[in-house]
Amino acid sequence: MLSTSLQISGVLLIEQDLRTVANEYGKVYGKDYVFLGYKPYPDNVILNMGENFRLSFPKDYYNNNLDDLPMMAGVTNYSNVACIVNINATSGVDSWINYANGRYGADLALGVTAVIATDYYAFLQSGQIFGLMGGLKGAAEYERLINRKAVANRGMTSVSVAHLFIILFIIIGNVAFFASGRDKRA
Repeated sequence: MLSTSLQISGVLLIEQDLRTVANEYGKVYGKDYVFLGYKPYPDNVILNMGENFRLSFPKDYYNNNLDDLPMMAGVTNYSNVACIVNINATSGVDSWINYANGRYGADLALGVTAVIATDYYAFLQSGQIFGLMGGLKGAAEYERLINRKAVANRGMTSVSVAHLFIILFIIIGNVAFFASGRDKRA
């Protein structure tokens, strides 16, 4: 797995998650996975990686030359990777669709917040992306798909309870309004 962050705030999260997963599954850095780190100007980085990963990332996050890492042997650009999975909470997803998929034809799947997920269903239906995980609900569905109920499934309990309370308050508000007997048409 080859990983990068195009937002500075994602670097520490990604590094921590990569180490956790690598330790759990016995994966070795440089052989099984590589973390490229962060570079500014996401559009330029995405375009450069379509030509050659080394244009934007001659070295990985830990300052290793990419050519010295066994996993990177024969890996030049998007045509050498099985797919791209972009986890994003911003419209930065658009750059991956426009450039990685649109220009270079890379297979692309998305994990986005629930608020922006609806913006990307059309890309899923058109085949421009092959997968879409929308918000906490999508993450919980993915956990069920891989038969590993974890953080997202536990979080859905809280979301469900919060939604029940919202519905209850709406009902109470309507009952109180109609019970007051006031004519609000004035």
